[in-house]
Amino acid sequence: MQARHLQLSVVLLAVLGLTACSQGRQTLEKTRVHVVNAAPGFAALGFQREHPPGAQPDSLVFKGATTYDYDADTYDFYVYQRSLTTQTLPSWHFERTLDAKKNYAFVLAESSGAVTPQVIEYAVKGTGATDTQFGVINTAEKLPAMDVYLEKTGVGIAGAAPKGSLPFLGQVPPTSIEAGAYDVTVTAAGNPANVLFTSTTLNLAAGATNIFVITTENGLGTEQLSMVMVQDNPVVLYSTNATSAVRIINAVDDGQPRDVAIDHQYSPPQFPAVPFGSATAYVTTPISAALPITVTPPGNPGVLELDTNVLTQAGQVNTIVVGGATGALTYQISLDDNRRVYNEAKVQFVNAASQFTTGTDLVLAPPHTADQTTIGAVGTSASLSMSGNLAIVPGTYDLLLRETTTNTVRAGPIPVTFTAGGLYGILVTNGPDTATASVVFFDDQP
Repeated sequence: MQARHLQLSVVLLAVLGLTACSQGRQTLEKTRVHVVNAAPGFAALGFQREHPPGAQPDSLVFKGATTYDYDADTYDFYVYQRSLTTQTLPSWHFERTLDAKKNYAFVLAESSGAVTPQVIEYAVKGTGATDTQFGVINTAEKLPAMDVYLEKTGVGIAGAAPKGSLPFLGQVPPTSIEAGAYDVTVTAAGNPANVLFTSTTLNLAAGATNIFVITTENGLGTEQLSMVMVQDNPVVLYSTNATSAVRIINAVDDGQPRDVAIDHQYSPPQFPAVPFGSATAYVTTPISAALPITVTPPGNPGVLELDTNVLTQAGQVNTIVVGGATGALTYQISLDDNRRVYNEAKVQFVNAASQFTTGTDLVLAPPHTADQTTIGAVGTSASLSMSGNLAIVPGTYDLLLRETTTNTVRAGPIPVTFTAGGLYGILVTNGPDTATASVVFFDDQP
């Protein structure tokens, strides 16, 4: 009898042990986190949960957003400033306990040159929900306080009360409303006649939650502010009255001025007699999927040397460089990012040196480098072409241009100094002879 009891006890203990192990292996409940970069003074931010050795953070561009599904638990989160020289320790850190009954938006806002993470939490709507949920946060540090309206499409804001009056980092907490089509309007605080932003019609679906992040553009494009609609598929919103703008660089081989007309407006053209080797100021243009751009000799619209269409989008600015041989011009267009960022310089490299058909290398060498041909290029391009914004470590360099295949120096060394936050343009054209290139600087002077 005692042996039987002993055997039964062993079996019971084994069963209880298996049950406990099974319970310990149960899947933890999940929560969803949206992370958005609303810090305009940084070229990019890195984001990472915990700090595992050797792991690389996820990179977020300004107004970029990403989504994570985490186990409900307490975590340390880290935010990094991009470094062009080395990966340093986390720049900012915060701790958060994540509840499975809630979802979250982590808004990486900027305050006085530092990132200040703002956490917005909200209840998870069930699949049978008939209402919708929205919240708002103002991350526009350098702009005055704002009133935010959310009204059914077609109603307008006349006589309506704002959902909130928001100073910098002020919030409208997540709030449930009837699902449907809405317009978001932002005005100066206490002054509904001063409209700063009006959205297109937004469909706020039942069961969904949208967090609207008001961001300052900080020189990025034509507008003072835009809005990130944070959800599983985030969207950047510009005001319905947002404009577009372009500027022109004349790099035509013959070195003569050119008229550049927008939308076939020739008398007068928007860009009359653009001098060779210079960048114009930006000019407001219509928003269009195919905006006509024509180039003619000055005062002679009957001779079309270039007749093309370009894409212009709300809130964005572009540079168009025109080059090539007389009577048969070509062009390139770039989307410009004119934000001035911490600890980096930006360089736009435009190559219009058509006599070097294999391409041209842009080289930034340490001053007084003995063998300049061994220094790696920071940018390489064929003619006619234009880089985006090249990120450069601030400092003093010898600038030179090398022919790509022969490694022959065609211009320089030219002493230059690039400062943090600077915006620089380098235009390369044919030189006074077939063996050399000429360099013209635009925007900030290095």
